[in-house]
Amino acid sequence: MEKVFEKLEGGQLAYNPHHSIDTVLSYTPKSLDRLGEAFVTLFKPYAMIKPVPVDIRRICIEDLHLKLESYYLAHTLLYFGLFAFEDYPQMPVYIPEKNKAGFVSVQADTVVVDTHLLAHRYSNLYRFTIAHEVAHSLLHRHVTEYVSPGTEAADIVRNRLEGQANRLAAAILMPKTMVMLALQRNRRYGANRDLVGYIAGTFQVSRQAAYYRLLSLKVAKNSLWLDPPMELVY
Repeated sequence: MEKVFEKLEGGQLAYNPHHSIDTVLSYTPKSLDRLGEAFVTLFKPYAMIKPVPVDIRRICIEDLHLKLESYYLAHTLLYFGLFAFEDYPQMPVYIPEKNKAGFVSVQADTVVVDTHLLAHRYSNLYRFTIAHEVAHSLLHRHVTEYVSPGTEAADIVRNRLEGQANRLAAAILMPKTMVMLALQRNRRYGANRDLVGYIAGTFQVSRQAAYYRLLSLKVAKNSLWLDPPMELVY
């Protein structure tokens, strides 16, 4: 992973995995967008030439050499995933065969995704969850000691870190440059007023992820084009 950090720092972003918590909390949306594009350029440069889905699963396993495992984190889809910064000898999970809680051993540098997300209807959420946990592995490896539960300050920090992971995940799966190019092509070949559906289909993300990405990039002058559809589902 250190080599990854060195390459990502090669000019696109003044980023260091050992930054202090204050520096990490100061990352701006624009800096995370730049990091996302640098990340995609490094591992899947084809995805910075034309708007296509980024193979985040392959990046996770083959390029970052992270382990990817799935367990039922609850009896219903309550938690989407987590990233193991350190070994978890006894991570609590749900065992459906026994209809009770149990424990599994998870090694450090493992992306864990809830098994519910392996269902086809959750395929887009599965991809975003992997990207979200990869984002944590890149941004927050050395700040976990600041997010111990039990204090209001820790909750504020945790919410900020979750927001950063969401922003970087979106920037990886929907690089800003490629979103803009996709919108240009959409206008050129007959505007599709369902921009949310168009972006979701182009990048294989959920309508919800596409909706919030378009909102965050402020790319639509006509807000009616971004009205959230009734079926804002994963």
